[in-house]
Amino acid sequence: MRAARVAARVVGIGALVAAVTAGALVPGDPVARAVDPPPVPVAHSPQDDTVCPNLFGYKDTLLKRKTARALMSGVVDMGSYGTMTIPLNPTTNALRPDWRTQSTLDLAGNRYVDSLQWTVPLLRVGLDLTTVQPASPEGPAMTAQFVALLRSWVADQPKPAKRGVWVNHPQYGGFRLAVFVCAARELPDPVDNAWARTQARAELAVQLGHSLAGANNTMLNAQLAAYAAATEVGTAAGRTKARRNVLALLGSLAHRDGSDKEGAPGYGRYLATIEARAARVMEAFGDAQGAASARAAVRRSADFLVAASRPDRRLATIGDTEYQRIPADLFPAASPATWVATSGESGTKPAVRYSDWTGGYAFGRSGWVAGADEASTFYSVRTGRTTPNAAHRHSDTTALTWYSRGVPWVGDPGPYRYDTSALRSYVRGRAAHSALVVSGTPAFVAPARWVRGGTTGGTDTTCLRDPAYERYAQVQVVRCAYYLRKLDALVVQDFVRPTARATQVRQQFVLPPEVGRATARGRQVSMTGTTPSGAERHATASATRAAEVRKATSTRAVLGRTYGTREYGRLLRVPWTAPVGLTSSTTTVLAAQGAAVTATMEGGRRALRVTTAGRSETVRTRFTAFPRPRAKVALHAKKSTVKRGRTIKLAGDVRAAGRRLPGLPVTVQQRLGGTWRKVAADRTNRKGRFTVARPAASAGALVFRTKVGARPGTDGWKKGTSTTVKVRVTKPAKHRSR
Repeated sequence: MRAARVAARVVGIGALVAAVTAGALVPGDPVARAVDPPPVPVAHSPQDDTVCPNLFGYKDTLLKRKTARALMSGVVDMGSYGTMTIPLNPTTNALRPDWRTQSTLDLAGNRYVDSLQWTVPLLRVGLDLTTVQPASPEGPAMTAQFVALLRSWVADQPKPAKRGVWVNHPQYGGFRLAVFVCAARELPDPVDNAWARTQARAELAVQLGHSLAGANNTMLNAQLAAYAAATEVGTAAGRTKARRNVLALLGSLAHRDGSDKEGAPGYGRYLATIEARAARVMEAFGDAQGAASARAAVRRSADFLVAASRPDRRLATIGDTEYQRIPADLFPAASPATWVATSGESGTKPAVRYSDWTGGYAFGRSGWVAGADEASTFYSVRTGRTTPNAAHRHSDTTALTWYSRGVPWVGDPGPYRYDTSALRSYVRGRAAHSALVVSGTPAFVAPARWVRGGTTGGTDTTCLRDPAYERYAQVQVVRCAYYLRKLDALVVQDFVRPTARATQVRQQFVLPPEVGRATARGRQVSMTGTTPSGAERHATASATRAAEVRKATSTRAVLGRTYGTREYGRLLRVPWTAPVGLTSSTTTVLAAQGAAVTATMEGGRRALRVTTAGRSETVRTRFTAFPRPRAKVALHAKKSTVKRGRTIKLAGDVRAAGRRLPGLPVTVQQRLGGTWRKVAADRTNRKGRFTVARPAASAGALVFRTKVGARPGTDGWKKGTSTTVKVRVTKPAKHRSR
């Protein structure tokens, strides 16, 4: 048995799905009549088998002879997860794996060893070489080694039901089931084929035992493999269940508008590849209705991926999104997604220039340009309105990106690596993002509140409120982003109101390595960048407060846009101290040429006057200040019991949004005859406190409260009333004569 198993929790692999109950189904999903699997195994050649390659996410490598030959020498390239080496028997020259964890693989790579999907090139290349004339002895050797590796792994893990949680997880167990499906479909030797079919049935039972509750894309992979396995080696009931699970997942793994639920557009891309593969597999088995459902899911995903693509055709690296393009072979030929994937060579040119998505994104652009686009502008805002705890989501509410004229001026850190390192923790935190960062920044996220969004008259507006700061740092935060299409300028306006104490705040922009130079002079920052073609570009950040540019360190301006790599940029910051209880703000304009911004009024409402390259435009601000807080009045009696003839002393303080209110008139009322009557008045001192005294004229229980009036304006408050205070007045003791 394997000596060391990977037990550490990995962030970003996906939520663990409990293998306890039968699959939950979505009511109303169509279920086709189950078709009995073929009673006699039929081997398929690699050239005509469309099922096997579509059960995996990297079908282009399954027939690469270089990959198979490297594996025969004991080298397995796991891509970004690392490299695995398998020792050779010096006598037989056969591979003899010990199935232990290897330090040359990261946590995800060591878990992928149990998927066995890396063995499939041996099967497919081996069978392909067998058909070459004259016959190559290399082919049968590869096929034999494929079977030997599978048998070795099964000997190491003989009982499917007792394998480790991660071994049977849909992410790895699902791909392993697909491997045995390929073996059952393609192995020509009847003994090996019969053994593979037996293993496929055992693996099928495990994957059909998973619940769909809390499922992500890994479950769709697993249930697609289960659908193929049940058709090849299972029962009609098993095929029906797997099919229903696939259809349920196709309708639930993404939002209705096609945006992802994982917290990263890159996982929307990955989901689209599985949806496309599901359509091909179901079509290969003659399931036209199921294939149509899968293709409908692909179309929904395509709309989202089009919006999330920058002018260089790469997805914005939001959350755990890598620096990648969307594939060109997933979508219909006339699709806008095909236009994006092919840079306009085919497909239909997209029309939408601003959109917001349920998954928590807003995307905008100046337009669509075919070919190598080094002319248009793209930006994104992380609205984070739903799925705050998704596996691949970062703490990135209010984060934005800006790509203009071929240069990514403002970026997002990306995934780095799925491990428990300090760098992984950093890139997932708020301080790593182009966001509004406040002292006491919470490591948590909460669904953001949508303040305003849409596009009108050539201006895109995206305003959102981040409740996580309110909940964990006692700071109210709103970010508004305005894209002025006529000026090609992005205006970022942030509002902050601390409710406990004065707070350090910084408006922050991460400048990727493509920005070669950034110089701050007062409120202006000049930047120089380089396009993919080598052209030099210039941009300006103009703020209403002093700005600064900081070099990267191990905990600042580090990007991991490609899995497992780290890059260093710069950090542009606009810091200030936000006073407690008051709304403070700062505004920064990002433009391709020199820009400036000033506050003004338009139609009796606050607005911003933006000037760039000699042209000006006014945009009305959609948020100006937080709602007036209610005055919080505290009242207490210095003594709860007072003798008649003495003095009742009442004291208290008044605050609004955590701010003490000095010089404020307060009214003390007493409950008399069933009504409240004013009995005293005072003003708060410089610390917001007050003290009043009342004679205790009569015995009994006296009830008091204090009220303060409202004050209008952005630094005002609503009226408030304290809780009631009861003071008991007792009769003085009688003196006895001697």
